[in-house]
Amino acid sequence: MTDSHPLDPLTADEIWRAAAVVRRDHSVGETWRFASIELKEPAKADLPALAAEGDLARREALAVCWNRADGEAYRATVSLTGNEVTHWEHLPGQHPNMTVDEWHECDEMLRATRTWPARWRGAGSPTCPGC
Repeated sequence: MTDSHPLDPLTADEIWRAAAVVRRDHSVGETWRFASIELKEPAKADLPALAAEGDLARREALAVCWNRADGEAYRATVSLTGNEVTHWEHLPGQHPNMTVDEWHECDEMLRATRTWPARWRGAGSPTCPGC
């Protein structure tokens, strides 16, 4: 662990470690996607106590992921200093933001489906008057 301040952004290594801990602790496999992994900031009021305890190196991450097989989303709190998931929350009825790889998959699917433009012709879309 490097000497980092609790409010420093996550490093690339910390992001990779957070994902690895979630995968390990909750059997997150190939059908899963991570929507985000970000710093879980300590409350400002807690910083003096952390400094007094010499615990400024404690770092946590929040990870949001979902299983593409069933569409269920989850939020994890990961202790980077303890190397464990400390909280796992199911987010029923919620779906995380679309990821870049999903945009690419949609683009590939649309380009491979040559019939889709014909379905839109004549629809009179305001953004495509000639369609």
